[in-house]
Amino acid sequence: MRAERVLETDRKRKITTAFKEMTKFLKALRVKESVLKQNLLFMRSKRALQHWNQRVELTNMLRRKNDKAILTWKHRVMARVFNGLRSKIKYEKISLSRMNKIVGKLQHLDAAKAF
Repeated sequence: MRAERVLETDRKRKITTAFKEMTKFLKALRVKESVLKQNLLFMRSKRALQHWNQRVELTNMLRRKNDKAILTWKHRVMARVFNGLRSKIKYEKISLSRMNKIVGKLQHLDAAKAF
């Protein structure tokens, strides 16, 4: 009788220790699973942030390129304008000098007729 009780308590003790070990293991698995879920969420958010940064970098690069293209186009237009003004001034100087020569000749011509 006593031996059976001792064997029964020993068996129950083994069962409870095994159950405690199993619950510890399951808790550890649950904790590990929750940590893995958190890590997965973190990695997804990190990846999303990296993609967003890449898109922002690309957008900024395209904006800089566009601004540079606009600036070079403005420089070209201004260079054309200034070149046109220079050539116009040059032609005006030439025409003014020719008109000056003609006016000078006309003055001498009038003076010659007067005598």
